Amino acid sequence: MKIDYSLVTDPYKEMIRNGIELTEKSIKNNNDFIEYTEEGKRKFERTGDVRALFSFIDNHKKMAFVVDNHAQLKKMEIFEKALLEAYVSTNGNNFNISSEVINLLFATADKQKLFYIGNPLPEDKNIYKLYRGVSGNGSARRKYGISWTGSLDKAIWFAKRYGFEKPIVYQAQVPKENIYAYDNDRNEDEYLCDIPRSLKLREIWRQTP
Repeated sequence: MKIDYSLVTDPYKEMIRNGIELTEKSIKNNNDFIEYTEEGKRKFERTGDVRALFSFIDNHKKMAFVVDNHAQLKKMEIFEKALLEAYVSTNGNNFNISSEVINLLFATADKQKLFYIGNPLPEDKNIYKLYRGVSGNGSARRKYGISWTGSLDKAIWFAKRYGFEKPIVYQAQVPKENIYAYDNDRNEDEYLCDIPRSLKLREIWRQTP
């Protein structure tokens, strides 16, 4: 079973898409970049360094790469590392991957391994009061999504981030065993959680007209 690298950036396609003339100099630069990319792939296959590989993949395609290669990543024993890195390093959100697929990826991960790959929890307790900001209509709201924060201010910022209608913040009392991982590398106090529909969500903030 081989890794599918089709989502790795192709510099020639990018040049054509952006209307850049294929001069001798630009072709040489791209050839150098291709060799650099190939070395990144080789390093990834030797060491499992997903960050090195993800530097060659468009930000919103990282989760798609994990979806396409989940079986091989599990065989390489780096599935959890790739999943967490792809999820938390995406700028914005993973709008291009359905919530059902994202939930399935996390549900099939080794929970203990995933938890310890993340940052240590800021404090150890049985129940965590967490917040999630959402906006928009219908399925776009994803109020039972995986990303939550321990900061109400951060949740409000996320709810208002894209300027969609009906920004709302929900609060949940989340048991520790429902937390997949914690990440604070971007100072977002982010908790990745399994939020079952049976867990009560409380609306605590809504933007007034």
